[in-house]
Amino acid sequence: MSMPKSSQPSGFEEADQATQDRWIRNLLGNENAERFNRVSGQQRFRPTPVRVHFEYFLHDGLWVISRFQNGQQEQHASRLSEDECRSTVNKLRAAGYTVRETRIGFHDKTEKPVSERMRNIDRLGLYRERT
Repeated sequence: MSMPKSSQPSGFEEADQATQDRWIRNLLGNENAERFNRVSGQQRFRPTPVRVHFEYFLHDGLWVISRFQNGQQEQHASRLSEDECRSTVNKLRAAGYTVRETRIGFHDKTEKPVSERMRNIDRLGLYRERT
């Protein structure tokens, strides 16, 4: 004979506190899990949207991928070769995440940023040298 649906214990209630906290972090994200633990029984908990993106950059000749969740940075992968980094970035993009390359340090001085206005002037051929 099966128990009525309402009186069956859930796996969440039977799990220890560390397991419950881990499940809450996985479901709500780190920031919402911290807020959930601070909320008292009288207050209503309303989770904030979780925004996740990834950034990758070259550091000491090896690639590093960082994960950002609501502005908080965590290291996702480090010490990757260029091929490993490219495959990881492609997997993250295929999963629907935003992935950006971040340039750190000095860059080639010949590479000057061009404003959108100057790019349009050059494209239209409106710029003339002063004589």
